[in-house]
Amino acid sequence: MILTPPYKDLVAQAHNGSGKTTCFVIGMLSRVDPKRKIPQAICICPTRELAQQNHAVLLKMAKYTGITSMCAIPSDSANYIPINKRPPVTEQVVIGTPGTIKKWTSAKKLSTRDVKILVFDEADHMLAEDGFRDDSERIMKEIQRSSGGCQVLLFSATFDEAVKAFVSRHDNPSEPDCELYLHRVGRTGRFGSKGAVFNFLCTARDRSVMEKIERHFRHHIPEIPNWRSEEDFESALKDAGLL
Repeated sequence: MILTPPYKDLVAQAHNGSGKTTCFVIGMLSRVDPKRKIPQAICICPTRELAQQNHAVLLKMAKYTGITSMCAIPSDSANYIPINKRPPVTEQVVIGTPGTIKKWTSAKKLSTRDVKILVFDEADHMLAEDGFRDDSERIMKEIQRSSGGCQVLLFSATFDEAVKAFVSRHDNPSEPDCELYLHRVGRTGRFGSKGAVFNFLCTARDRSVMEKIERHFRHHIPEIPNWRSEEDFESALKDAGLL
């Protein structure tokens, strides 16, 4: 799911020490084109210590790949560089804390236009109400807007309601589940009875989804035109074979 197309979003839960870091580092490295000297993968961590730890793992795994990386964490006073004097990031993988990554993207020092994969480590802390949720969501929205969509991976040892709410807001399926649609439709006509299902299409995306379902089943779903009376509606249902 992580390494082969189509690249799908993933919510992964596993205990500490089970190999989560190795898993998402391999995922990030697999999506990077070493010939392009631009950011292509971002990993966001709740603390600078975890960001440094994950970056150390990445450095070992990327040693012979030619892939470059940077750790984006708050600078101490000895190494502080004003944001206006910081050169644009050209490293291909960036691992850091949400505050620093948001600061760099806002200042146009970290381009998200070519980001293919976004990882949240310890996602339960990243998306908690009292954690880094606002910064995390702003970063993800900026990446989705500028890159046209990227693979999102959420890793954590535990998942609470904050993570579930985040997934429901931002990770709705991009492709229709045709078999689930058929299952829902089939509930109206069980045991030999006849039923009718009405699909309300409100947007162009709704129409696109319905067209994909039609192509999948090779079956035309008739459209009921506008009606002005109950007689018009009844006539449309008869034409559609629903009465």
